[in-house]
Amino acid sequence: MQFTPEQQQALEAQKANCPFCKIIKGEIPSKKIYEDDKIIAVLDINPAFKGHTLVMPKEHYPILPLLPQETFQHLAVKIKEISKAVKEGVLVFGDMIFVANGVVAGQQSQHFLLHIIPREKNDDIDVFELKKGEIDAVKEEELYKVLKNNLPLMLKTTYAKFPLQQQQQKTSSLPPTSYAKEEVLAIIDKNIPLKRLIVENSEQFKALAQTNPQLQMLLKNVVLDEIIAIIQKKEVKDVQKQSKPIIKEAEIVQEQQQSQFSQSPIQPSIISQKPAQMDVFKELEENFKKKQLSEQEAEEKVYEDFMEVLAINPKLKYLLLYDMPLLKEKIAKIAELQDIFKDVDLAKLKEYVEKKEAEDNNQKNNENNDTATNDDENNLISRIG
Repeated sequence: MQFTPEQQQALEAQKANCPFCKIIKGEIPSKKIYEDDKIIAVLDINPAFKGHTLVMPKEHYPILPLLPQETFQHLAVKIKEISKAVKEGVLVFGDMIFVANGVVAGQQSQHFLLHIIPREKNDDIDVFELKKGEIDAVKEEELYKVLKNNLPLMLKTTYAKFPLQQQQQKTSSLPPTSYAKEEVLAIIDKNIPLKRLIVENSEQFKALAQTNPQLQMLLKNVVLDEIIAIIQKKEVKDVQKQSKPIIKEAEIVQEQQQSQFSQSPIQPSIISQKPAQMDVFKELEENFKKKQLSEQEAEEKVYEDFMEVLAINPKLKYLLLYDMPLLKEKIAKIAELQDIFKDVDLAKLKEYVEKKEAEDNNQKNNENNDTATNDDENNLISRIG
């Protein structure tokens, strides 16, 4: 946007006294969490909640409409990345991103900026619980007609000035906006905590599906009760399949015992059949051990899935290994963490993670030692040669 000399002069006067411009220059100290050539992100000195972040362009612009197109596009891309980093750092699953654009909208500074505020349940932030206002129906209808006529014209003018690039018009690379039933079942089957919630507490899963945006997107084109029924039925079949060998062997023992008591005097005695019975009980014991082993493998599979969760959220891993009380406090407060860690023994999970890290470290050390040995051998051969 081109400014008149008077407008440019007014902007320079604002800039000279702008505290955020002084923060950007380093004249006022701040807790900077991100910076590039166009924008900067700092922690708010008067946070509404821990992790409250301010993101702003480095150049001084008082309000949103004055931002150049390229600056706005860059800001829109980066705000997504910064929001994700803030949520992971504070260990929450939601945040508020908003702009107070103009004094009447609550803008307190003359430097345009966005707010990122992490959110938790019962965090006492209620400023955005809007109340229904009293609006004159006639005036509302007049406003609707004005917007309906003028907005398309304004957008057409804007697109003429800033046409979309060819690659932006392609949609083939966009993520899917809906999933078929088979895709939904496959995704849930790979998510152990989510599948466990469906099997053990379907009502809680239904409640979560109504409020969680990711689940709403996943389940948009399927019947929720049908998905729950399929998952629960499959789980029952899996359990029956695992227990079937044990039940079958127990029936064999019972049949053999009954046949022994019905034998005639000329048949071998019960004592003479003892070795055969011992073989059967031995098989039962082996099957029981196999079942225990399969349960252990299933438990390790759950822990392996948690390793993936911890890999993408280092904060969770740090709390698990070094600050268990704080992790338990977080789980007690955050519903999403309660779903993830439902019925999980944190102490065993910690032991598993420590064991895996120790194994990884040993493997790395062995690889380094092998490399050093090979280097020594190569050096010795080169000296001999």
